[in-house]
Amino acid sequence: MTAIVFTPDEIRRWAYAGVDRRVSAMIAGRKGAHGFNRDDFWQLDLEGLLAEAAVAKHLGVHFSPVTGALDTASGDVGDTGLQVRSTKHTNGSLIIHESDDDHHKFILVTGSQGRYDVRGWCVAREVKLKEYWKVYKTRGSFWVPQSALRSMDEL
Repeated sequence: MTAIVFTPDEIRRWAYAGVDRRVSAMIAGRKGAHGFNRDDFWQLDLEGLLAEAAVAKHLGVHFSPVTGALDTASGDVGDTGLQVRSTKHTNGSLIIHESDDDHHKFILVTGSQGRYDVRGWCVAREVKLKEYWKVYKTRGSFWVPQSALRSMDEL
């Protein structure tokens, strides 16, 4: 696990991009992916973008967040195809959906408000297993425990 702590200036920089992402989604009328509709999209977009920035910082790559379009094909961090999923829960699971590309690599980040832990990663097809399937609030998905993730050193 790698801890990433952003400076106030870094938080501001990524938060502005998160606001831009949210406003673009509102203008385009985009709904939450995978049937995910909540009333805290502002928080989710800002924290999600900060989690992506944490992965880029961990990998030492330039981060230019996608706003105004979906980044499903190219990935969350550059054109790497890497997808980032985050949760504020320290012991949270990496959530993979049936519709997620089987060949994409997904990285779990935990934390919030400028302090993040890059926990590990997996390839979607390898974790779409019955033992990880869970239905939560009518949405089914694969909840991959952190113990099943690969080390970031193996990425």
